[in-house]
Amino acid sequence: MQLNFTDWLVHCASNLSPKLWATLVFSLWGIWRERNNRVWDNKSLEVNHVVVQLAVRFQEYQKYHGKGSGGGNRLVVPWKPPSAGWVKINIDGAFHKDTSLRGIGVIIR
Repeated sequence: MQLNFTDWLVHCASNLSPKLWATLVFSLWGIWRERNNRVWDNKSLEVNHVVVQLAVRFQEYQKYHGKGSGGGNRLVVPWKPPSAGWVKINIDGAFHKDTSLRGIGVIIR
C-alpha cells in the first residue's frame, strides 16, 4: 500500500491510540521545527537533544492537557496581520476519538 503524506496522517489518526497519535504529532512538529532552525536560523541541535526537548514538551503537554474532556479555559490570541511583504499561514485540526471524525483547515493570508 502506498500513501501520500496526508493519507498516511489520516490513516495514523484513525488507527493509533490517542497517546501514540499525540506522540507522532509532537515528533513531526519537532522534526519540522529543527528543520526550520537549520534552514532559517543556521542553528542545529544533535539528534539526541531534539529528542530530549520533544520528550520534555510532550510531558508538559500531557501535564496541562491530561485526559480531560477538553473545553477547559483557553487562551484566545487575537489574529494580527503579517508585516508588509510577508504571508501568514494559520492551520488547525481536530479529531474526535469516539467517531473518528477529523478535520483540518489552512488559511494563507
